[in-house]
Amino acid sequence: MASIEVTNRQAALNKPIEADNKGYLLLQKMMTKRAAGNTDNSTSITDDNKKATSGPSSSTVTEEISHLIAERAPISIELKTNRRGLGESSLPLRKRVKYTQPTEVEREHLNQQRASDFLAAKRTKTAALLTRKDYFKCQKVCANLEAAQDSPSLEWYWPKAVIDAKKKTSSKEESEEQVVEEEVAEEDFEDIDYPVRLAELNGYLRNTYHYCIWCAVSYDSPEELDSSCPGDTREDHDA
Repeated sequence: MASIEVTNRQAALNKPIEADNKGYLLLQKMMTKRAAGNTDNSTSITDDNKKATSGPSSSTVTEEISHLIAERAPISIELKTNRRGLGESSLPLRKRVKYTQPTEVEREHLNQQRASDFLAAKRTKTAALLTRKDYFKCQKVCANLEAAQDSPSLEWYWPKAVIDAKKKTSSKEESEEQVVEEEVAEEDFEDIDYPVRLAELNGYLRNTYHYCIWCAVSYDSPEELDSSCPGDTREDHDA
């Protein structure tokens, strides 16, 4: 039964449009009127306008449509067997990238690389935090060692809060410590090259006061500093 239905449907689709078909007669009548109208209007078009027209004329289009109608050819039906777009068949096929499952060795290498990158980023972040911490510690130590002075050798050798407190009044030591701690949180957001400043301020403390912030000791002489202190960096003291 299904095969008979398919056969009858295909025969009906291949059958040309009959001359008494209402749709055919209506289209033929419309094309006839349009062709007549284009013929009347063509006499009023100047030669310049004809030259300026880039596309085909209306009469040419009408003739092509009339020719198709005169043939009374049925519209062919194309069944889609895929889920692609209507115009996709006219476009060049794109190359498909073949995905290959990584092997066990490749997955292990990728996991090791990710772990290495994570640890490297963590070490970099930790080193930056320790550098800022040591810089603030140097500022506090320098301010305490030079407490008798009215101002530091360089303005950033002391915490800004201590300098402001010195300018205003000789407040108590407890209040100064509180102000210094608050200032550390504020300077943390400043655009400062902490490694460069730490190296300079640490060198100033070691050369002037023979003080090591990591040993937390003020040595009596440069010779004692060189012999007793492991070095002038945090890494030397951690080794």
